[in-house]
Amino acid sequence: MQGSLLLLFSIFLSIDGQASSSLRQHELLFGTKTAYNIAKGSLSKYLHGTSQLSQETLKSSSSPNIHPTQCKPKQFSLFLRHGTRYPSKGDTKKIAKLKEKLKFIGSNSKTDALKKWKNTFAAENASKLSQSGKEELRMIASRFAALLNDLLPNADAVELISSDKERTKSSALAFLDGIADGLPVNTKELSSRMEFRNDLMRFYEICSSYAYSEVNDYRRDQSMVEVTTFYSGPEALAVTKRVNSRLNISENENSFTTEEVRIMWVLCGFEKALLGPGYDSPWCHLLTTEDSQVLEYAQDLKAYWKKGYGYTINYEQSCPLLTDIFTNFQEIISNSRSLLGRKAANCF
Repeated sequence: MQGSLLLLFSIFLSIDGQASSSLRQHELLFGTKTAYNIAKGSLSKYLHGTSQLSQETLKSSSSPNIHPTQCKPKQFSLFLRHGTRYPSKGDTKKIAKLKEKLKFIGSNSKTDALKKWKNTFAAENASKLSQSGKEELRMIASRFAALLNDLLPNADAVELISSDKERTKSSALAFLDGIADGLPVNTKELSSRMEFRNDLMRFYEICSSYAYSEVNDYRRDQSMVEVTTFYSGPEALAVTKRVNSRLNISENENSFTTEEVRIMWVLCGFEKALLGPGYDSPWCHLLTTEDSQVLEYAQDLKAYWKKGYGYTINYEQSCPLLTDIFTNFQEIISNSRSLLGRKAANCF
């Protein structure tokens, strides 16, 4: 008897992954902000690295057997973060200040390279989806459309849910472009079906126990205490000292602070993500593997306490989203939901 296979893929576009051996690892991995095209690592050997793939290629011996014997897919659910974006408003301001500070730094071979650097991170683009981010989503969608084209015969089979943030809406539209490449539908037809559900996708904004309570104030304060303590500790201060030493800057009013060194690390990561892993960012040359690991740990520490396992409310508040996903699966299994309905649910 032929069984039924329900596929649930959770792909986050900014996760740790395997780095190319041709580049120094610390220039590629940036915690939760690692670019998808770098982080996908072992996924690439299954889903390949190009959006122009035939069904035959995807079903070749190098591709995974996504349709096990006696199983037939009934629904495909995909939950994604937005694609690679530009730096936040706060970091964009700090980047501009860092560029300005370079004017007052003494001249030598290393500082001259930084002074020649052109700041392309405009304030109006803060946190917006980048062109490379759009391409990431389009490529992901086109690969899945080719792998599951029998499941997605038309636009009626696709449901798209997004938050109302510009970067997630843009990500969703880029994803639709990729889906449309592999289906007999157009992007306009698919985009008309997009649903905005902040209650599901930005649940942390409406969860009173997380966003508004005294407990949250304590949680947020304690989270930052952990991060601040680390940044003022020996490991982070040693990184700052080493960077200043490499630039031949003595400890005076013009030396770089730990926060400014963090911004250098952020710049290295964003330039690799936006311009490609092979881009020779001058900011990356200031940091060793040890330096980057310390700065990445600080970011991981912040994520752990603020959004991760540090407090149970951080992850318990996602239950409505998971309930929606698995309730839909159960409806498909029990045939209480028409198979002409939602066959692919894509959430941003």
